[in-house]
Order: sequence, then C-alpha cells, then structure tokens
Amino acid sequence: MKKLVFRYLILLSCLQCGSNTGGKQPTTFPNEKEVDQQAEHGVVTGADQLDIVLSRIESKNVALVVNYTAVVGKTHLADTLKTYGIHIRKILSPEHGFRGTATAGEHVKDGFDSKTGLPVVSLYGEK
Repeated sequence: MKKLVFRYLILLSCLQCGSNTGGKQPTTFPNEKEVDQQAEHGVVTGADQLDIVLSRIESKNVALVVNYTAVVGKTHLADTLKTYGIHIRKILSPEHGFRGTATAGEHVKDGFDSKTGLPVVSLYGEK
C-alpha cells in the first residue's frame, strides 16, 4: 500500500510540474519575421538586432561574458549598452582580457574596467 501511495504522489508531482505554465502566455518578440528574413540571407548577430536585445534586457540586471571582439559597429558592447542605460552589474572576461590587452596564456586578474568602472571577473588563468 505504501508503494502505491508513493507512486501516486510521484505521478501527481510529475503531472503538476509538466502542466504549470506559470500563468504566462508564450513570449513573442518584435521583428521576429524581419529577423527570420534576414537570417535566410546569412548570419544575423545580436549587434544587428540591438532593438530586440534592448527590449529584452532594459529592466534587468545584466552580466556580460565578452572579450574585446564584442562590438557594435566600432564601439564595445559594454560601452554601447551603458549608453542605452542598461544596468550592467559585472563583466566576465575570457582569455586576452576584457579590452584585449593581455597576451595569449597570460594570467588576467579580476579588477575594474577603467573606461566604464564596471567590475571585471577573469575566467582565464588559475583560481
């Protein structure tokens, strides 16, 4: 009898979890058709969809995993997002550092970006 009750509770839990949508409707984002059409002609980067990206993150705390190649035009992504008032909390930086000043294999320490004042956490090197 205990096994039967246990199995029933497990089944009930699984059904509850699977049917819970949190009361939210499926999310649709602006310009999806336009992005799909552009994608047919090649790669569409996030920088090419900045209006969509901004609408998704405008009221959120953001952490960036970026290196020096993350640019919008000729401006680094972090600088661009700060210009738009996005609240960047932290930058996580892989090899070569956030602004690309470290050489290959060089240990990069945690610190602060001199241009934005944002905390930069190194993902490369010994911890």
